[in-house]
Amino acid sequence: TLCNPMALEVLEQAHGQSPRTGTGPQSFLTSEMRNRLSASAADAGGKEEVEITVQSGHEKRILATSGTPLADACGSPIGSLHIIRDITEVKALQEQSKRSERLSAMGEMAIELAHEIRNPLSSVRGFAQFLKHSLNVRPQEQDYAATMVTEVDRINRVVSDLLSLSRPVET
Repeated sequence: TLCNPMALEVLEQAHGQSPRTGTGPQSFLTSEMRNRLSASAADAGGKEEVEITVQSGHEKRILATSGTPLADACGSPIGSLHIIRDITEVKALQEQSKRSERLSAMGEMAIELAHEIRNPLSSVRGFAQFLKHSLNVRPQEQDYAATMVTEVDRINRVVSDLLSLSRPVET
């Protein structure tokens, strides 16, 4: 029945209401949120933090909720106390960190792959140059060998570009 101003604002915005237009927190709690809050009031199971995603239009908010039952001096239940934290930005930063880790791993893999490609390319290029300059090879075969050298050089440039992208940026 009571809510601090910041929690009220987050809950109202999450349900498309402008702050202070509802009739209280119960008017815009989702059924999932009500169930979680009720469960935490019924037993001590609400002490663990639970994440709830709420959607308002295109905006998605992630709330972490935890609660505990309240009792009077005689031990009779009189309600519950809930803590609701907006962890949307924390989750976004965690996702960004995971993405950076994946990109870093891809960069390391690209470096290894580039080196594995370069080794056989060098052999192919050397053999093609040998054929190109060999006296026993017909002119058409020398043209094929020259084309092979040109294409190997092109692939080598692509690998070099990949390596330069994979190197850490110096600041």
